[in-house]
Amino acid sequence: MAVAPDALWPLVSITGLFASLCLVAYYWFRVYCITHTEIDSNYQLGLAWFFLIIEFFQYLPTILLYFNRVCVIRRPRRPRLFLEGDDVPVVAVLITACGEDHDTILNVVRAACETDWPTDRFSVILCDDGRSIDLEDKMLHVQRKYPHAHYTSRKQPEIPDYVRSTLLLN
Repeated sequence: MAVAPDALWPLVSITGLFASLCLVAYYWFRVYCITHTEIDSNYQLGLAWFFLIIEFFQYLPTILLYFNRVCVIRRPRRPRLFLEGDDVPVVAVLITACGEDHDTILNVVRAACETDWPTDRFSVILCDDGRSIDLEDKMLHVQRKYPHAHYTSRKQPEIPDYVRSTLLLN
């Protein structure tokens, strides 16, 4: 995962402040425009005010989230955890697929296999609801490099059920 340098971290507060100020300025400009239009044209713009109130309640959570960014002064210091020893739980990664591009599916499988978890305690299972023979053949090549990668598929139902990932239920 890419991590921004510590020197760029103050930009988080600055962008949070700038974004919230822009949002408030935009909102007050809308209020100004509606007020100015009502005064100049003698029209009652009740519906416009109604939508402006709804906009306020939409902007409120966003401004509060930006306020959280303003309060962040420095990057949180968290300890990095590393795997020590082979006494770890068994992990199974289930990847579901149904008719997607085979190269994309295999890239996901390869990426899941590239981990520092002990291979005897780790397996990657590709659940293919499309039952592609070509994908199964390609998975055999992947299994040569990653013996903990597995392929499974289900028999196509006679009546299409249009349900994805039913292999997870079996």
